[in-house]
Amino acid sequence: RGGAGRRSDARRRRLQELREAVWEDGPEDPAEGLRLVARQLRLYDEEGLWPQSFRRQACFDGMQLALLLGDVELARRWARRAYHHSLLCEGLEGSETLRCRGLARDPHSFDGL
Repeated sequence: RGGAGRRSDARRRRLQELREAVWEDGPEDPAEGLRLVARQLRLYDEEGLWPQSFRRQACFDGMQLALLLGDVELARRWARRAYHHSLLCEGLEGSETLRCRGLARDPHSFDGL
């Protein structure tokens, strides 16, 4: 593969590492986990990966990490971002869209932590 292909492969490997690290390291250090989520979103842009479901999941992870930090407003912002991406991939009445909308209103309604 050429230089661009190798760089793309490296970015995709890094994305996989980031997805794994978010939940391996994030619960112990939620602030670092949030940095990993933000990096993941930047790499999606750099790599030109536009599936909104990937982005929704990253933002959903960000919401959970913000809740672990105890920052409800930050959790709400991440949930809003997840909602936006869910609208684009599932539409207004999709089950994940409805879930994200509810979490954007009240992040404490999340019962998965």
